Amino acid sequence: MTSGSQYLGKRVRLRVEGRRDMQEGVVKWFLPEEVSDYISETTGKPAALWRVKFDDRELTNADVEEFEVREAMLEWARAEAKRQSAVSGEKGRQISTALRVLVGSCRCREA
Repeated sequence: MTSGSQYLGKRVRLRVEGRRDMQEGVVKWFLPEEVSDYISETTGKPAALWRVKFDDRELTNADVEEFEVREAMLEWARAEAKRQSAVSGEKGRQISTALRVLVGSCRCREA
C-alpha cells in the first residue's frame, strides 16, 4: 500500500548485508499487520512491514518492521545532521534541527 502509514515517504539509512557502508533510501510501501502473513522474528507475532527503496539502484528493496523503520529514520537524521554541519560548521544547531524535524513529523508510538 502507498498510504496508511506515517512512515511512508520518510528517508532512512540501513545496514545492508554485503555492503560496507550504510545505505540510504525512502520508505515507499506499507503492508498492514492485518493483511501481512509475516511473523516477526523478534516477537514471534504477526507484524506489519514497510518496504524501503534504496537510492543505489543496484540494491533490491528491503522489507523492515516498525522498530527498524524508526531506527533507520533516526540514523538518517544523524547522518543528515553531520552532512549539514560539515557544510555550515554549526554542528549542534544542525543536529538539533534535524532531530526536531524528524520527531515532529512522525508521531512515533512506543513499542
